Amino acid sequence: MNAFRTPTRLVRSLAAAALLLAGCDQGARPPSDPYDVGKMDLKPAPAKLSSERHKGVFAEGGSLSMGAELKRLDPSPVKTVRVDTMHKIIEIAPGVKFSAWTFGDQVPGPTIRVRVGDKIKFSMTNRSDEPVPGVQVTAAPMMHSMDFHAAMASPQDKYRSIAPGQTIEFEFTVNYPGIFMYHCGTPMILEHIASGMYGAVIVEPRAGYPTKVDREYVIVQSEFYAKPDPGKRKAGGAPLYVLDGDRLRASQPTHTVFNGMHNGMVKTPLAAKPGERVRLHVLNVGPSKTSSFHVVGTIFDRVWIEATPTTSSAACRQSCSVHPTAPRSSS
Repeated sequence: MNAFRTPTRLVRSLAAAALLLAGCDQGARPPSDPYDVGKMDLKPAPAKLSSERHKGVFAEGGSLSMGAELKRLDPSPVKTVRVDTMHKIIEIAPGVKFSAWTFGDQVPGPTIRVRVGDKIKFSMTNRSDEPVPGVQVTAAPMMHSMDFHAAMASPQDKYRSIAPGQTIEFEFTVNYPGIFMYHCGTPMILEHIASGMYGAVIVEPRAGYPTKVDREYVIVQSEFYAKPDPGKRKAGGAPLYVLDGDRLRASQPTHTVFNGMHNGMVKTPLAAKPGERVRLHVLNVGPSKTSSFHVVGTIFDRVWIEATPTTSSAACRQSCSVHPTAPRSSS
C-alpha cells in the first residue's frame, strides 16, 4: 500500500471536519442583535399639551386590563391608551378608607399589554379637581404626570407635570420585552407612588412567549403607609386614613398588598382548573420593600427573570414572570 495514499474514509472525515470548521468560523461572527439600537424608534414626536379635558370614563383602550385577569394581546401595532388621574377614597383593608391618588380611577392603574415594536399613543388628563360624588374629603387638586419605565423618551418632554384640567399626549415605541412599572413622576415622587399612582406595562417579546397558557394574571405588589386623619374626618361613616409621611420616609409600611388590597386574593382568588397552565406576571412597585414572591404548594416550571425568555441586562427593571405547573391562588 502506498504510504501517501489517503483512505476514502479518512478523506470523508477530513471533508466533514473542514465543513464543521467553516461553520464554526461563520458562527464566530457577531449574531444578529435583537436589540440593535439602529433598528429602534428613538425619536418619538414631541408631546402635546392642551386644556382640552377628557370626560366620562377614566381609562380606555383595547390594550388595557382593568383587573388581575389579563386580556389577550391586541394585535394592532398601534395601541391608543388613555389613562386619566383622579383623587378618590379607596379601601385598602377592611374598614381602612384611604385618601388615594389614582391612575384610571383605581389602584393599581390599568395594566397595559403590548408587544416589542408596538407604538403606544398615550393621553392623560389631570382630573384631580373633579369632585367625587358623595365624598368631600379627597386631597386637594395638584400637579401630576406619567413616567413609563418601558419608554425610551425624553422625560423633560414626555413626563412633564400637568396642572388640573390639562391634557398631555405623547407616543413612543416599546423596544424591549419585560414587565415595567409606570408611575407619577411629579415630586415628591415617593409620595405619589405611595398614594397609589402606579401600574404595569407588559411588553411581550416580538415573537411571543414559547409556551401556551390557559389563563394569565398580573400581580402587583405594593405598600401603603396609612395613619388616621389628624382632623378625624370620616369617609362613608368610617374613619379616614391619609398618607403617613414619617412612616414612608422610614420605610415602615402599615400594609403590604397585592393588586391594591390587603389579603385581596383570599377574598377573590385567581381562578384556575386542575391541569390548566397559568402564567403569572409579577411586578413589585414598592415603593420601598423587596418582593420575595412565591406560591405555596407548587413549583414553577419556568421562571423568566425580567419577564423575558431571553433575559437582557440592557434595560433596568424590577420584575419577573412565572409559570406554575399546578396552579393555585396566592395572597
